[in-house]
Amino acid sequence: MKTLLAEVAKLDPNHQMVIGVHLQNEMTQGMDFSPVANSHYDNDKVPQEVIDFLKTYYDTPTHLSDKQSWVIHTSWNSCGRPTSGKWKDVLMRRDISPDNTSARQMMGVYYTGRYLDIVAATAKQGLNIPIYCNAWMGVSATDLIQFDIFHVGAPHIDGIAGDNPDWEGVQRLYKRPWNVVAAPSEFIMPECHFSAIADGAFGFGQWLSPDFELNAYRPVNMMILSMEPLLVKKNLDGTSLLAFYQIPDSWGCAAHPKSGETWEKPFQDMIAKFTTTTTAAQNKTFNTTGQVLNGNGLIMKMAADEYVVTSTKIDVELRYADGRPSG
Repeated sequence: MKTLLAEVAKLDPNHQMVIGVHLQNEMTQGMDFSPVANSHYDNDKVPQEVIDFLKTYYDTPTHLSDKQSWVIHTSWNSCGRPTSGKWKDVLMRRDISPDNTSARQMMGVYYTGRYLDIVAATAKQGLNIPIYCNAWMGVSATDLIQFDIFHVGAPHIDGIAGDNPDWEGVQRLYKRPWNVVAAPSEFIMPECHFSAIADGAFGFGQWLSPDFELNAYRPVNMMILSMEPLLVKKNLDGTSLLAFYQIPDSWGCAAHPKSGETWEKPFQDMIAKFTTTTTAAQNKTFNTTGQVLNGNGLIMKMAADEYVVTSTKIDVELRYADGRPSG
């Protein structure tokens, strides 16, 4: 990896082609029952960096309000929130895991991260650009329920996300102060791109056929490209963008939207009111611009009282949240 990235640095000195490296795809969860692993599990104490992370990160109630990584929180609490001990004494879910599965899994997740961190740190000696991994949801060390422990062992990995197309319900939960959500091949709905942009995601894309990419995605991609100068400028602070879209009932995410339906979302000191201008087609698979679109777009705050709005099939109205008259 170091040699490869050093060659990339020679071929692309201004970082115009290669902006990141996908180090590991959908890794396993790391549980190991070999004699060596059993010996470490039975005899080793949890590394101090894991303990320190639990004490500083999982003592913050506001972080857990959206149930991020609740398995780690529940496991540590069920053990009495210890500050030292073996894996089964610190991270075993005593209510449902008498066979120590949760604790053994956390050990495997941590050491999987340690190994990949060696690779990532060495690779960055060749070229220091973002390195990311993704999860096979439910079975990977980078799965949502345990990737915090993976991160403790792998601080040189910059971005982690899962293989789930639901940005609002899954991918957004990967946001951390230390993690950039990297989802290179996860989105079925082009509308998810808008939320990904608004949340500062890295390398987002889709995994379907070239025909789907060229046809269904083309209108969304062209819109994003036309807005690129504004997006690059305003996405730096992560607070100046608001994405919106309607999802059809075939995804189980919302009632089937009809023309004239309205909803609202707060945006900084404003309230954004959205009104659909068309009724979405029924019994279709994909919810995409130019295909079965319920509407989507972005609001960008450029300066005080200055906004840029791009929208398809949704009318947008902005008003001050405190009731001040709008200009």
